[in-house]
Amino acid sequence: MIQLGGMILVFVGASAAPYVKKVMTKAKIKGKLKKTADSSSTDTPQETNTDLAIEAIEANEERHKYRFLMTTGTMGLAVIAQTSRLVLLTPASFLLIGYFSYNVFQEAANALFKEKKIKVDILDTGVVLLTLLFGQIAAAAFMVWILDLADMLLQKTTKKSRQYITDIFGEQPRYAWLLVDETEVRVEVKDLKQDDIVLVGTGEQIPVDGVIIEGGAMIDQQSLTGESVPADKHENEQVFATTVIVAGKIKVRVQETGKNTLASQVISIINEASNYDVRLQSVGEKIAD
Repeated sequence: MIQLGGMILVFVGASAAPYVKKVMTKAKIKGKLKKTADSSSTDTPQETNTDLAIEAIEANEERHKYRFLMTTGTMGLAVIAQTSRLVLLTPASFLLIGYFSYNVFQEAANALFKEKKIKVDILDTGVVLLTLLFGQIAAAAFMVWILDLADMLLQKTTKKSRQYITDIFGEQPRYAWLLVDETEVRVEVKDLKQDDIVLVGTGEQIPVDGVIIEGGAMIDQQSLTGESVPADKHENEQVFATTVIVAGKIKVRVQETGKNTLASQVISIINEASNYDVRLQSVGEKIAD
């Protein structure tokens, strides 16, 4: 009878999880919109796809840290409930375990009813439910804690890989010097069009892919080509966004900007590749399934 009541509490806790998540997500969206509105008139750096990806990963990492702390507390509570005579701690433990097991239950349901496959998520769900059914709430809480620890470590690894990309390519320039009737005009890179002429000098990062129409420069292309020595570039030669002029001054005819530049395409490919499971992880999952 006690186990039946406990399983009902687990169901209640798991059922409450998506509603709590929805409320928290709405609150975060409102906060994000307010922050965007407040900063829309300020001169902030332009966010690239990698910056946005890292921001999303950081938000997930914070959420996982919060979950990990809560599941750690739940495990401690479950141990006390199982080893002591404090009756009120037992139903509280069942509720919390159910709440933090929601993601596991959801993945198991997707695997069973949508994908129609026997996956490791079903095994995880079975372990949690069986340990609770036999009154081993500490073991169930430990299982949930282990799964959250694994998710947190995965988030940290993903964040590091994305951060390495930012370190390699550096921050994207937001402004460029557009040549209009032989006058230099400072404009945002996103407003540049094909065949516009931009001026880039020593120490500046080339903001676009294009062709030199006047001048010459030593350009550091290591981030793209791996060359250890700066390349000597002159008229009619190709230059690329994110590369840096070490010495010289050039006029560049714009060919590609933003997401169409070579650097952005490389970053996009690396970001997509980092989302795929590594071979060893895939083999491990197949064995577990």
